[in-house]
Amino acid sequence: MTLRAPPPSPAAPAAPDQAGLFDDLLRHYDALWETQEGPCSCRGDMSLDLAPALAHGRVQVHSLGNGLTVTVSDYHLHHDLEESYTVPGPPLGFSILIDGGFDLSLPAMDLNRRVNAGDIWVRAGALGVLHTHTSRGQRMRGVSIDVPASYLARWREEAPGGLNPALAPVLAGDGAACRPCPCADPAVLVLACRLAACDTNGACGRLRAEALTLDLLAHLLAPPEAVSPCAVPARRRRDGALDTAYEILRAEYLSPPTILELARRVGLNECYLKAGFRERFGTSIASCVRTLRMQEARRLIETQGHGVQQAALAVGLSNPGHFSAAFRKVHGCVPSKLLP
Repeated sequence: MTLRAPPPSPAAPAAPDQAGLFDDLLRHYDALWETQEGPCSCRGDMSLDLAPALAHGRVQVHSLGNGLTVTVSDYHLHHDLEESYTVPGPPLGFSILIDGGFDLSLPAMDLNRRVNAGDIWVRAGALGVLHTHTSRGQRMRGVSIDVPASYLARWREEAPGGLNPALAPVLAGDGAACRPCPCADPAVLVLACRLAACDTNGACGRLRAEALTLDLLAHLLAPPEAVSPCAVPARRRRDGALDTAYEILRAEYLSPPTILELARRVGLNECYLKAGFRERFGTSIASCVRTLRMQEARRLIETQGHGVQQAALAVGLSNPGHFSAAFRKVHGCVPSKLLP
């Protein structure tokens, strides 16, 4: 795997050496998918904490007892990131980007696309060398599910009647594939957020993760007519209200409305707002506001030359101790570490 940083712009500090950022992760995937028959004997989980100088967060790989592999990524980038690596590829995989965005290039397939939050992709087989560019300052959060060949064999027996016919070429194994997934079920993103936030410690946690993974696959594979026509408008209205709430918080995080005020503005019950917000975005309303404030504080320190106290006051926090604790919770370091 080769990772390289683009030339720094005047507004962006030079990125530290990025070489090997995801090497351990790729070696783990190579072991899992060393043959096209599915996972090999390497079934251990893996948690990769990213280098603090480049990103804050982690990538976790869970090998479930049913043969499925789930990867959850959640990190904030401090620098622009360019990656080039070879994708061995499982027999079938789905990738769901919950937050963030990046540019994707796959020369072997003549593919050049922008991948945005909310996009769902299906992939199969060895894809060759893949190139990506991700801009700094983003929260990158997503979920991937890799499916072993044994599942495909059973599913092929049921196709085309029981599964989405648009996926038939991929399920039939007609060569390598990497394309947007033809799934319009709004429940997919909700389930992806729940899976990303799932605590897999302990037997019960792993069972919940396995159940969510199977439920998510069922929605991804279902034919279009399986989505309830009555449920879709209701979910869309609720999700639209939640999206509006999120945009209000993004615009007014320096002086955010109370939960009751926010609920009234978007037309939701207060309890439904709190539960739905966590389900859709994987975080509470209070944590969302804190993250938005700390992202702005970091930007002010890194690009505008603000001191710690100046940045704290700019984002509405006058207590240095409270500001430092909130900053560490979001970025993994105290704000003074970013000063020249």
